[in-house]
Amino acid sequence: MNLGQQIKVLFDLYGRRNAIHFRGETRFLALHDSVRMLNKLLRKGETDKEVLGKMLAAVFAWTCAIADSFIDLELVRELCNKYPHFGCAYCRQKKCMCSEDRQFQYKEYQSLHPQREWTISEWCAHLDEVYGANNRARGLGQCLLRLYEEISEAEITVLTHVHHADKSVDDLRKYTAREFADVFAWIFSLAALLEVDLQLSVENAYNAGCRRCERRVWCNCPNPAMISARVSVGSRFGE
Repeated sequence: MNLGQQIKVLFDLYGRRNAIHFRGETRFLALHDSVRMLNKLLRKGETDKEVLGKMLAAVFAWTCAIADSFIDLELVRELCNKYPHFGCAYCRQKKCMCSEDRQFQYKEYQSLHPQREWTISEWCAHLDEVYGANNRARGLGQCLLRLYEEISEAEITVLTHVHHADKSVDDLRKYTAREFADVFAWIFSLAALLEVDLQLSVENAYNAGCRRCERRVWCNCPNPAMISARVSVGSRFGE
């Protein structure tokens, strides 16, 4: 199952429920809290790959939930544009040679490569090949902080769209998809850094359907009591 298909599985299962129970800021609260809980596990020295995989899968799922609310964003296309198969889109090297204060100009790359059909595992491997050495040099803490930053940038983008009266809808949708592409890229990079099989974790958590109502599409569960937007380890897409 490729990345686009996996995103659709999550939407088909929880999209209708999330549209009722989790709107606007509550989705971002849940996403922030899932990252916070991943950070808490790491600070406590958690090394169990299954536990870390479940938590990272929740981060992935909540990112999908927020992106879903924009209706058919071209997420995979923007991932291909920003993180092309040949390497870094800035320095154009297979293994990124950019410095932290890079001066290279990003140029959009319209890919016809079968990269669009990549699975989560293939994306994790690709980003690790291009940026893995740099990420290991930064350290896990800094990489987690970068994920926080990218989520915040996506959130700011969402909150300020109304002020961009001069931008067309197509331009805003493309810009939004690009911001979410960065969030996904850091999720995949963290999975590689933690040596977590994110694809397996996501499949195990969601692809068999909702464990409460047992539906495979359109979960019909009541509000899963997320007053504090808290996502527990082992939860399924905000259950």
